[in-house]
Amino acid sequence: MDGGAKSAGEKILHVTPKNAAIIVVHVTVKDGTGENRVAKTIRDAFEVQLPRDLYHIEVDDGGHVLVKKKRGAANFALTPESSTVMYTSIKLGKE
Repeated sequence: MDGGAKSAGEKILHVTPKNAAIIVVHVTVKDGTGENRVAKTIRDAFEVQLPRDLYHIEVDDGGHVLVKKKRGAANFALTPESSTVMYTSIKLGKE
């Protein structure tokens, strides 16, 4: 996560498990939300919208959201699809 929100809006992310349907994750962000709080908001949305038995979600170093598959879960791709939140961006990396 990079940047604080300069507008209210929504981020939409896709989690695509190998050989399975896309899971669309909707994240609502309030205007004026700081970078670390945006990361926590994204984490909270993932925790509610992804199957808990397949994924572990955490925030690391304030602005980093880690999405980890649990044992037995398929590999997956994570894609930011759209955002109406101004001055925030998502940078993907693999651990």
